[in-house]
Amino acid sequence: MRILVIHSYYGQFGGGEVFVGSFISLLRSHGHEVFFFSFTEDHEISDETRLVIRDAFHEKDLNFAVLCIRYLLRFYLDPRVALRLRRWIRNIRPDIIHIHANDRFGISVLVALIGAGIPIVQSVHAYTVVCMSDTSRRPSGKICNDSYGMQCLVRNCLPLWKFLAIVPSYAIKWALTKRMVDRMIVANPQVQKRLNDCGYTNTVLIEHFVKEPGSFSGEVPEEEGSVLCVGRLSREKGFHHVIRAMVKVRLAVPGAVLHICGDGPCRVELQRLARELSLDDAVIFHGYLDQSGLEDFYRTANVVVFPSLCLEICGLVNLEALAYGKPLILSNACGIEELFQGKRIGFFVDPTDIESLSERIQKILLDRELFLEMSKNAYEMYREKFNPEIHYQKITSLYRSLLPLP
Repeated sequence: MRILVIHSYYGQFGGGEVFVGSFISLLRSHGHEVFFFSFTEDHEISDETRLVIRDAFHEKDLNFAVLCIRYLLRFYLDPRVALRLRRWIRNIRPDIIHIHANDRFGISVLVALIGAGIPIVQSVHAYTVVCMSDTSRRPSGKICNDSYGMQCLVRNCLPLWKFLAIVPSYAIKWALTKRMVDRMIVANPQVQKRLNDCGYTNTVLIEHFVKEPGSFSGEVPEEEGSVLCVGRLSREKGFHHVIRAMVKVRLAVPGAVLHICGDGPCRVELQRLARELSLDDAVIFHGYLDQSGLEDFYRTANVVVFPSLCLEICGLVNLEALAYGKPLILSNACGIEELFQGKRIGFFVDPTDIESLSERIQKILLDRELFLEMSKNAYEMYREKFNPEIHYQKITSLYRSLLPLP
């Protein structure tokens, strides 16, 4: 099968890019021909299997007129992008087009696909598909089930200038998506409901996957007391709550250490918080690490904490923790509860409840039998639900259902 994968970001920058890279490798390992279309802020790439177009939108020293033109091209229609993609599709003749993130030049990408006569599927990697504020929550914190419209302005989800700037392009892209995409692939039942509420009913639930890191030991790590957080260091990810929880964790487990792997705009603020709480030796910042750099941290962790305060698709960190057989402490405020039901793999908590969060961390660190039980359950859940072969069977079954009969 010849498959064209479209994703807005070239390279590994976050969970979406890690997943897409693994997805392409999975398809190729089963003998499929995979082509990749994307965008980069660096040099363009054009070869037999890749077309990566340069996105110059964020170039500095632009005058206002040039910035406006580039804005219109990027968020509305860039004929150059649409024509280059359309020509490339004619050359490679894919059987299936699989869109992942479609944030950059989204309308241009969809216009290029009009009349191609090729089945199109799209995987949801973020709530930006149906929410311009990205979190799908109102300022009050309540989940919003509406799509683009005046309510975004009335409820103060967006300031007036941003509303006027982006609502038309989002509405056009959403209308094109509903018209052209044959199936929307979601990894989370709550996301599926959200799409249905916004008028898109051709959805199919296929959970994400991560590669299996190796054999499962099922043993308590030698370095007892290792707490791990992985992700972008931004306010909505909730890492500051875990740092505060470490004050009480250290009283119960003096050798406990919180390892934070990731980078982002709140790194300096989080480091300052750790110093203010006298946790310099208990909270270690390791910066951004690729998948190979994270291996040792997962293997030696006693518990992985995912304290996100914004709505998430699934969080690859959680799947990686399961693959390593690690107990999880999961936020109950990010919409992923249904994904991890069925086995006792850890605890769901309100990340803002520091007392409860610290108690759950202590419980796993201090109870060896509980760790062993959750570790075994975590790995079993990974094998039964989130391993590559299960994902491959589901995704190729979907592809075949959309192809014309021979």
